[in-house]
Amino acid sequence: MCLIAFAYQMHPWFPLVVVSNRDEFLERPTQRLHKWQGEGIVAGKDLQQGGTWMGGSLSGRFAAVTNIRRPGMEAGEKSRGHLPLQFLRGETEQALESVEKDRDEYRGFNMVAGSDKEMFYLHNHKEGPHIERLAPGVHALSNASLNTPWPKVEKAKKLMETLLASSGRTIDPDSFFKAMQDAEPAAERDLPDTGIDKQLEKQLSSMFIDLPEYKTRCQTMFIVRKDGKIAMLERMTDARTGTGHYEWHV
Repeated sequence: MCLIAFAYQMHPWFPLVVVSNRDEFLERPTQRLHKWQGEGIVAGKDLQQGGTWMGGSLSGRFAAVTNIRRPGMEAGEKSRGHLPLQFLRGETEQALESVEKDRDEYRGFNMVAGSDKEMFYLHNHKEGPHIERLAPGVHALSNASLNTPWPKVEKAKKLMETLLASSGRTIDPDSFFKAMQDAEPAAERDLPDTGIDKQLEKQLSSMFIDLPEYKTRCQTMFIVRKDGKIAMLERMTDARTGTGHYEWHV
């Protein structure tokens, strides 16, 4: 997953709203959003490594992960897709401790995880605390640290603020999905330097990516209402894997 925007305790009716774009190679096998058999987890599934890019739990928590695009971030062998599962399967405190303990076994990652009551940012790629408790606000994450002002990150935060401000007691997921389909690349002067070819850097700078072999394959929303109702929705941009919609209460 390469772009996540979320509003945490910023709306009177919706204390947590998350929208994300998952960018992946088309050849990587994927299962759409579903409830995992024998587990209280709702998520899509990476059929190559068995993990997920974003998931929710029936207890009302969510977790999502991105990779780090930066020279020298190749340490670790475990699949990052297992990190959200580690959080969703355990109690919050124990799960955070487990991720912290094992962080160096993974290649560079970011993870946001929590609920409408508490939210955390976890990573393994910079100095300082590796677990940060987040204050209420609108945040966004791509392939650098949380809220790094890449053009796509700034756009995602702005659209979240705008769409949330226009939402009353209902939210229109289609408007969020459509806004996240902005395929306009960043201006050359605003491109980050992540150690890849400048042409590819530009192609990857848009919120929505559509390359021949690599693209934004799905979009996901996780919405928590103040009455405890939770909705998790998925829109597949790759027609081969269908669509998913799952709702529950806590």
